[in-house]
Amino acid sequence: MSLLSVKDLTIVVQNEDRQKEIVHDISFSIEKGQILGLVGESGSGKSMTCSSIMHLLPRNARITSGEIIFDGKNLCELEDSEIDAIRGDQIAMVYQDALLSLDPLFTIQQQMLEALFAHQKISKQEGILKCVETLQQMGFTDPYEILKKYPFECSGGQRQRIMIATAILNHPKLLIADEPTTALDVTIQEEILNHLFHLAKSMDMAVLLITHDMGVIAKMCDQVAVMYAGEIIEKANVFTLFDTPRHPYTRALLNSIVNFDHDPNVPLSFIPKSVPQNYDRIEGCRFMDRCPYASDICKFKQKMIHVDQNHDVLCHLSKKEESL
Repeated sequence: MSLLSVKDLTIVVQNEDRQKEIVHDISFSIEKGQILGLVGESGSGKSMTCSSIMHLLPRNARITSGEIIFDGKNLCELEDSEIDAIRGDQIAMVYQDALLSLDPLFTIQQQMLEALFAHQKISKQEGILKCVETLQQMGFTDPYEILKKYPFECSGGQRQRIMIATAILNHPKLLIADEPTTALDVTIQEEILNHLFHLAKSMDMAVLLITHDMGVIAKMCDQVAVMYAGEIIEKANVFTLFDTPRHPYTRALLNSIVNFDHDPNVPLSFIPKSVPQNYDRIEGCRFMDRCPYASDICKFKQKMIHVDQNHDVLCHLSKKEESL
């Protein structure tokens, strides 16, 4: 049984005079101890999907259909008080910008203890020791000094590690990481991702990792769900996805990765145009106007096709025996 199972989830947003479908009929699951990467360009609906799991959708957004089953419970059916008991304890989230998430008026110790005391009845001394231990797990060699500081006294990399440490204080079963290292330089990014990977495996913690970076997906993930214009268009384990991508969008993302052996005289590959704004009004394939393989059949509604073991693709062309 999956720890988290999202089934046929649809999310709409009310904007002035019309209702826009942001996420359409998506399904995916995560096993205990597994890292699932949700990848795609900005505007694809990745963050909105994660906000729905945490019950943190904007006021003008709502789930219109589908289920979010976590540890046997449908989160869509729970009251706010029940969600409060789960959020921050069994499910935790790390955001992209730690400076906005951390309160500048309180020390790191005060904020970490608040997260701890909200779900555990322990003494302050026990709490401080737990904070120190968790900061050490995230690579801090001077945890007591870090606890005394305010967020603005820490570097960007330190703040992001503090955010992750705070999120895992209560040993959650599921950690949602929304672009956790995007704003950091590559050296710090590598260090943080290494800590996150080893912590997830040692704690047997499931991780939903949102990113637009296929390099991060290759390094971190067991399973991958590729999202485009509010839909999941391909799902597979990480090796299958990189070896035999079946959707043109997935292939385009992989082709846009810059390799060390890339010839500087050869132009870099890129995806023309951008994610359509009103993609919920498109009847057929939402990638059609950017796809080099598009044909008349792409104008019609598609269904997810099971092409191989643990490999599903939302594309008419995937019916062919050969990958594109």
